[in-house]
Amino acid sequence: MELVLIFDLLVQIAPVVTSAAAVMVAATVYRYNRYKDKESIVSRSWNEQLAINQACIEYPELAMTAERLISGQLDKNDVEGIHRALYLVFIYLNKVYIMYSSFNSGIISRDELNVESDATLNLLKQDLKITKYALGRGYSDLFQGYCLERMEFLLIENKEMQAFGEFISGLPSDNNDN
Repeated sequence: MELVLIFDLLVQIAPVVTSAAAVMVAATVYRYNRYKDKESIVSRSWNEQLAINQACIEYPELAMTAERLISGQLDKNDVEGIHRALYLVFIYLNKVYIMYSSFNSGIISRDELNVESDATLNLLKQDLKITKYALGRGYSDLFQGYCLERMEFLLIENKEMQAFGEFISGLPSDNNDN
C-alpha cells in the first residue's frame, strides 16, 4: 500500500519536476545565446575597426585623411580628401550602428551601447559637418538622433574635463623638493 502511495505521489510530482527542469534548461540556453550574441556583436564591431586599420595601412593617403578627420583639420577644399573622409565616417558609423542595433534588439544595455560607441563618436565629433552629412545618407532618424546626442554629450564632457584640467594646473603645487 505504501508503495502505491509513493508511486501516486511521484506521478503527481513528475510534471512539476519536468516543468522546472525544462525552465532551467530554457534559461540556460537563453543565457548562453545572449552571451554568444554579445560575442558576435563585439566581433562584428571589431571587424569594422580592422577594416579601417587595414585600409589605412594599405593606403597611406587614407591614413592621413583619418588623422585630419579625427583631429578636426580636414581640408574642406580637398575634394578627394573629403571623399576619403566620408568613406571612413561611413565605416565608423557602421561600427556604431552594429552596437545600436544590438541595443534595439535587447542584446546589450544602454550603458554597454554608450561605452562601446563613445570612443568612435568621440572621434567623429571633431568634424560634425561631415558626420551629419554621412548620417543623413541612409541612417534612421532615431540612429541619427542617438549619434548627435552622444556627440553633444561628449563635446560638453570634454569641455568640462578640459576646464577641470586647467583649474588643477593652476593650483599651487604640493611638491616640497626643498
